[in-house]
Amino acid sequence: MVALLAAWILCARAMAHPVAQGALDLEITSGRIEVVVRTSQEEMLVSFAHAPAAEMDALAHHGRYLLRHLHLSQGGVRLPGVLVSAEDRTGAALPASYRFAFEGIGTGTLILRQDVLREFDFAPGNPWEASYVVRISRDGREVLGSPLLTVREPLVVADAPSPGGIPDAPAPGVFVSYFKHGWHHILGGYDHLLFMCALVLASRRVWELAQVVTVFTAAHTFTIVLAVKGWAHVPSAVVEPMIAASIVVAALLTVVRTGPVSGRAQLWVAAGFGLFHGLGFAGGLLDALQASPGTSVAVAVSGFALGVESGHQLVALPLFGVLVLLRGWGRADPAKGRFVLPLLRTASACVSVAGTFYLVAALRAPYP
Repeated sequence: MVALLAAWILCARAMAHPVAQGALDLEITSGRIEVVVRTSQEEMLVSFAHAPAAEMDALAHHGRYLLRHLHLSQGGVRLPGVLVSAEDRTGAALPASYRFAFEGIGTGTLILRQDVLREFDFAPGNPWEASYVVRISRDGREVLGSPLLTVREPLVVADAPSPGGIPDAPAPGVFVSYFKHGWHHILGGYDHLLFMCALVLASRRVWELAQVVTVFTAAHTFTIVLAVKGWAHVPSAVVEPMIAASIVVAALLTVVRTGPVSGRAQLWVAAGFGLFHGLGFAGGLLDALQASPGTSVAVAVSGFALGVESGHQLVALPLFGVLVLLRGWGRADPAKGRFVLPLLRTASACVSVAGTFYLVAALRAPYP
């Protein structure tokens, strides 16, 4: 199990975290397509941190960078684009705004792809990612469906709109889009996965695991709700190191124990650090959703939260099943059973070491 855990830590390519969130408007008129991108300061700083030393203007640099990493095609033909304007909106939730113009070919399905920030690592094997809440308008008729544009899922706009323009994106489509985003946020974000593994490794019974997962879920759901209401905002420079520290602390519960881990200690760790994980889950997603209708925000957040929880269970339940088999094997053969606790401690130590690497990366990352 230790070998598998170590291989997973070393080989996993984390795709969902850390994520810079933004908003994107796709404006379609006859023969012309404009794309307006509003980005977080974090996204702009990450790209500027890797700019040539001679580059002095972060706002202009990121506009040129985005033009190279937004890929718009129509009817299978790549459309050339130009940067029309770059605007500093200091004080706004998304303070940098860029307008791009693309010359359409008139017919054919539009497909917009992006690979923004993917060449930059937050930590070894853990690249940055950008995602965008999308609004679409055709000939001035606006559609507010809040689909999500990520590196995995391009935006596809059919050539022929329905009568009256493009219809509003249905709620189930928005829900599914954000459910998948939450799912990938967990299965591709090794920081959250490592924390969940640490909690599972310290659980000896199903009831203990159920309590820990319930408390963790309640804690991070609470902070997501606070973020939705605009009542909680903690800088990424605080949230990311605290998430990393949670991995180290939760794993050390198993490493340093002389007997079964106190259930109360587990619950306090799950509850306390769960608050910060909730802020990490929400990230800038809620800022990017500000321009969407209230019902779309509720559907999007619900889908995202359920996707996060399904990702947790996909990791927690199989891992706990393996531990149950391992402990049963130890009870059946006492001579071999004495190796079970050292094995669990070693696995937790691997998690703690990985968390330490993530903590160093989080402390060194560029933040607004």
